This record gives sequence, structure tokens and C-alpha cells, in this order.
Amino acid sequence: MTPKQYALLIILGLLSLVLVTTLIQKNRIRIRYSILWVAISLFFLTIPLFVNFYTAFGELIGIINPISLFFFGATIGLFLLSLQFTLALSVAFNQRKATVQQTALLEERIEKLEKLLASKQ
Repeated sequence: MTPKQYALLIILGLLSLVLVTTLIQKNRIRIRYSILWVAISLFFLTIPLFVNFYTAFGELIGIINPISLFFFGATIGLFLLSLQFTLALSVAFNQRKATVQQTALLEERIEKLEKLLASKQ
């Protein structure tokens, strides 16, 4: 890797780390989701420091080109991110469904009570 690439990765890692911490402080992103983004930022910061480790690890699992290792890692990361969002959406859908059902039951109960009250007057 060239010195420009090292510098770019360090700047990218620092900027993304600052962005994530700013979003957390402003309550624009939940801590639960920010953990992955912090990990990605820290990963960018470790690439220049441990480039030989990543190269050796890539060769160990059969990836000759270090860039291919990063694309492989990015693909796995995107898969995990998609899985996390799918789980969060499923939970939100189930909660919304339960809330709608509870609201319908409460509305029915209110109507019955209003009719009972009206018949007593």
C-alpha cells in the first residue's frame, strides 16, 4: 500500500468514528446500531497498522490479493447488517401488529361502554 492509501484509510476511519459519535450524542442513531459502525471505523484505522497480518490471514484462507480479502469482509459485513435490519423490522412489525389489535379491542370496549351508558340514561 502506498502512503496515500494509508493516509486515506486513517482519515476515513477517523471521520467515520467522529460521525458515529456525533450521531450518538444527538440521539440520531441508537447505540445498538452504532456498535457495528464503530467496529467498521476501528477496522479502517487498523488496516495501515496490520496490513501484513491481513495479507497473511488472506493467504491462510486462500485469498491471494489483500484487496479481495477486504471485499470478502465487506460482503460478509453487508450480509450481517442486512440480517440485523431484517430482525429489527420483524420485531417492529410484530409490535405494530400487537398494538393495532390492542387498539381495536379497546375501541370495541369503549363502544360497548358508551352503548351501556346511553341505555342507562
